[in-house]
Amino acid sequence: MIEAKNVSVSIGRKPILRGVNASTAPGEITAIVGPNGSGKSTLIKALSGDITYSGTISFNGRDLAEMRTGEAAALRAVLPQATTLSFPYTVHEVVRLGLLGGRSGAPHGLADLPERALARVDLAGFAGRLYQELSGGEQQRVQLARVLCQVWAPVLEGSPRYLLLDEPVSSLDIKHQLLVMRIAREFAQQGGGVVAVLHDLNLMAAFSDRAILMQHGQSVAAGSPQEVMQDELLSEVFECRLKVGTVPTGVTPFLLPQAASI
Repeated sequence: MIEAKNVSVSIGRKPILRGVNASTAPGEITAIVGPNGSGKSTLIKALSGDITYSGTISFNGRDLAEMRTGEAAALRAVLPQATTLSFPYTVHEVVRLGLLGGRSGAPHGLADLPERALARVDLAGFAGRLYQELSGGEQQRVQLARVLCQVWAPVLEGSPRYLLLDEPVSSLDIKHQLLVMRIAREFAQQGGGVVAVLHDLNLMAAFSDRAILMQHGQSVAAGSPQEVMQDELLSEVFECRLKVGTVPTGVTPFLLPQAASI
């Protein structure tokens, strides 16, 4: 389990997170949702140990602050919101970086793991291409393949491991949004845990087991999607009128991913 207790983060004198309590259990997808600037990405960075924070964060009962870098890398893999590479790496070279920091736990060795990870994110045959020549969505899936290589086995030596995903579907078409969320769900179903920052409330409702709703650097609600998806709560947090489960009036077409997730 990941547990965050009274976590606060400040940049200079500006508080970004204020006393956040959050948790996610193995076997679950926990979605972090909220408006821009509410602290979602900062919370992911704190959970990953990438920024300085006060309070305590633990993975499977172990204090993150006391872990060595290699120990943390073996427990969790982090997909940042954006990744910039200045050198002409091939896709294979980028994905293979995931094998350097973690312990994949792949049962059949590491030689073909990058190719297997690329196939899993629908990029089979892309290994020899230059990373910079890909579209933004393709680059995002390459980075996901790298992350998967790091923690290929959701459970290693009896300990659950975790994917920390910051806006993993932001640049993707609907097919690949659903693909990424299914990968996350499979990871959780196999005993790992997933924490994902999402902007699409429909995807959150369709795929997550638990949601944390952020506003002004604080967690204002946490629970199942049914508990968080409330008209008044969402309207207040997002500062616009929202109606959950209401069909648009007139002849306006609409599309929801829930049917595809069943």
